Amino acid sequence: MRDFAEHHEAHQDRKVFARFYTYLKPHLRTFVLAFVLMILGTFTGIILPLASGLAIDQMQNPLLNLAVCSCLLVQYLNISFLR
Repeated sequence: MRDFAEHHEAHQDRKVFARFYTYLKPHLRTFVLAFVLMILGTFTGIILPLASGLAIDQMQNPLLNLAVCSCLLVQYLNISFLR
């Protein structure tokens, strides 16, 4: 009896996903673009605090490396602009 219930649930899931795919198919490009942008936004949210921390660490260093700080500032501004 358990095998029947598991098979029946799997069959129902397959039918639900097939039906969902028929609705999604015309909008597949938009869905994929939204998913990629969501992942990119997540990584951007992770990278911004790391870049800020690196910039603060560079400023606390007595031998200030201006090239690294300016590079981090430009990257921070570019990422902020993309958001």
